[in-house]
Amino acid sequence: MTGEYVMLKKNRKYVDLLPPLQKEIVLSLAKNEPMTMSETNRKINRRYPTSTYRAFHELEEKGMIIDVEKKEYRGQKFSKYWLSERGVAFALLNGANPNTLERIALNVIEREEIETYLEIRGLSPPKMSTIIDKAILFRGIIDPDELSKLIFSEMASLKKADFDKLFKIIQNSKWKPVFDNQLKRYKKVINNLEKKE
Repeated sequence: MTGEYVMLKKNRKYVDLLPPLQKEIVLSLAKNEPMTMSETNRKINRRYPTSTYRAFHELEEKGMIIDVEKKEYRGQKFSKYWLSERGVAFALLNGANPNTLERIALNVIEREEIETYLEIRGLSPPKMSTIIDKAILFRGIIDPDELSKLIFSEMASLKKADFDKLFKIIQNSKWKPVFDNQLKRYKKVINNLEKKE
């Protein structure tokens, strides 16, 4: 089996979450700075802009893209779009370049949570990165408390080296206080289980 086939098979469930045109738009935005609908239509070489415009509106309703700025052209203002946190997670799960996506996201999305999400995701073992991406894709938000619960619940399944690496990342992240609260709960549960034995 070729590597490309294995990757496609591995990400199959994420491929089908959006219709082909919507997926193409998300992945095009993931590679580029924010664009208007017309700019995106040209970038993806679509002959019928109406279907692109419809796809944009559907993506906005699904929370995959957001209006990030206005572009003025001949006295009119046009919206420029880029990915929401959910769109970022979808793009990453579908093979977008993490370095390109992170560079653009940090300049476009004005929320501290996206920076921490991408930092933790980028330094995590691949299995944990996928779990984090899925959580954000299906929840649509980056909530520090929820993310810490998810990470700690999954850390038990990691190899010791990966566990230690991720734990060190968490201890050096901006979300350390949230993770510390979760760690206290985690240790309490372990201590209670040991007492019962």
